[in-house]
Amino acid sequence: MDILAVENLSISFKTFDGIYQAIEKINFSLKKGEILGIVGETGCGKSVTARAIMNLLPENNTLISSGNIYYKNSDLLKLKNKVKKDIICKEMSMIFQDPMTYLNPVISIGKQLYDVVKVKNKTLSKHDIKKNVERLINLVKLPNPKNILQSFPHELSGGMRQRILIAMALAGKPKILIADEPTTALDVTIQAQILNLIEELRNELKLSVILITHDLGVLAQFVDRVIVMYAGQIVEKALTYDLFNNPMHPYTNGLLNAIPNIYKNNKLQTINGSLPDLIKPPAGCRFYDRCGFKMNKCKNDLKDLMLSNEHFVRCFKFENIS
Repeated sequence: MDILAVENLSISFKTFDGIYQAIEKINFSLKKGEILGIVGETGCGKSVTARAIMNLLPENNTLISSGNIYYKNSDLLKLKNKVKKDIICKEMSMIFQDPMTYLNPVISIGKQLYDVVKVKNKTLSKHDIKKNVERLINLVKLPNPKNILQSFPHELSGGMRQRILIAMALAGKPKILIADEPTTALDVTIQAQILNLIEELRNELKLSVILITHDLGVLAQFVDRVIVMYAGQIVEKALTYDLFNNPMHPYTNGLLNAIPNIYKNNKLQTINGSLPDLIKPPAGCRFYDRCGFKMNKCKNDLKDLMLSNEHFVRCFKFENIS
């Protein structure tokens, strides 16, 4: 059962150089209780997609030219602003990638958590708010809760700060949790701990999770389905096992081949070229200039193919096997 559905969503930004087409006609759904991974290089539209769902895009220069974002059959884009904000505040939450950007350096962790719980649960008494703060600290498995609550952000490690952000995200008991690069700048051991925590919380609290990353290794271990984005478009969608064992789009293959492998002596592969100019995007496949399998028709046209119920690819290469 889908708890969230994004349909035909296109978003652009007004810039001094022209209209920047950040995402174009993307379609995907989030099933109840699943972890959905979104992967792609910097600038592909992952974070814009997440912020669109959370209603966090700047109003003064954002253009939503088409699309719908359905949450439990309500189109968030068509709701009145207050109603939309109330739904998002109660039902959804987001973990950002740099805790030091979102934590106030001069206010204790306890006071910041207290304020978040108070905003998310306006009917609670002071006593109940404090109980909820303690519950959240225990939920994210932070040691010595009293010391943590009295500490300031700079006194905690990167992993601890990320756990605090997760605790804040859970303050309103959301149904959907969006994690935008939650393991950036953390070492491998701490990354694994944070991702294991998110998976445990998904199971314990029955959350639906969108995990945004540029690390395919993370997706292989922790998500149920994967969306691959390139230059504002979805180029492939599949179950995690299928994507890693049978990648179809040349860009997906390029990402997988770029992962270092200690068992192979091959030289590390890269994807030549760079992202296209999204102020003047190409008419056809946006990966055309970097693709080793391009055909003439790719330059001016696109081909969307459903290879199975769960495997979508945007590529002419497979039109004869769909």
